[in-house]
Amino acid sequence: SSGINAEWSLRPGISTSVCFIGAVSNILSLIFFFLNWSNKLGEKLLVLLNILDLLVCSSAPFNVGYNELVDVGNRYPLVERLLDAIYFISLDCTGFVTTLLTVVRTLATYYPFYRPKQRYVAITFSLFVIYLTSKEFLRSDDAYNISLFTTLSLNIVVVLISNFLTILKLLKSGNMSSAARKNRLRLCVDTTA
Repeated sequence: SSGINAEWSLRPGISTSVCFIGAVSNILSLIFFFLNWSNKLGEKLLVLLNILDLLVCSSAPFNVGYNELVDVGNRYPLVERLLDAIYFISLDCTGFVTTLLTVVRTLATYYPFYRPKQRYVAITFSLFVIYLTSKEFLRSDDAYNISLFTTLSLNIVVVLISNFLTILKLLKSGNMSSAARKNRLRLCVDTTA
C-alpha cells in the first residue's frame, strides 16, 4: 500500500519535469520558426503544432496537480472540467494537426505544384476544435470513450494511408535520374515546410 502512495506522490513532480522540458523545447522551436518565417502552409501547421504542444505541456501539470493534490471533497467541478477540457482538447488537436501535416505532405508529393488553400485548412481545424469542445463539455463517460476511440482511430488511419502513399510515390520515382529525384523531393519539402 505504501508503494502505491509513493508512486502517486511522484506523479505531479514527474509530470511537471517532463512538461517543463517540453515547454522549453517548444518555445525554442517557436523562436526558430518566427526568426525564419516564410508564411508557407506547412510552416504554419508546424507553428500551430508547437503552440498546441506548449498548451499541453503548460496545462498537464495543473491538471495532474489539481487531480492528485486537491481532496475530492474540496474540488470545484467547473475548475476540474475546465482543466480537463484545455488539456484534452489541446492534446487531441496535436494529433489532428499532425494528420493535417501528413495530408499536406502527401498532396505535395503527388502534386508538387498544387498549393492547398490555407483558408480551407483553417476552416477544417476550426470545425475540429468546435467538435472537440462540444464533445468535451457535453460528454458522458461512455460516449466520450467511444468518440475518443473513433477520433483517434481515424487520425491514425489517415496518417498511415498518407504515409504509405507518400512512400509509394517516392519509391516509384526510382526510375528518375538522381537530379530529377532530388528536385522532386525538394519541391515536396518546399511545399510543406
